[in-house]
Amino acid sequence: MPHSMPMKWINITMMILTVVTMLTSNIYFMKYYNLTKAKNKKHNLNIWKW
Repeated sequence: MPHSMPMKWINITMMILTVVTMLTSNIYFMKYYNLTKAKNKKHNLNIWKW
């Protein structure tokens, strides 16, 4: 039991880190994508209001 707890927390921390990294990269990508799209033509991709 005491040996399984640290591994569990390590796994949870890694999962949270992965999700946060994915979310932030997604947000930056969508921002950049929307900016480039807006330059070319007004598109209905402004669902993301950041």
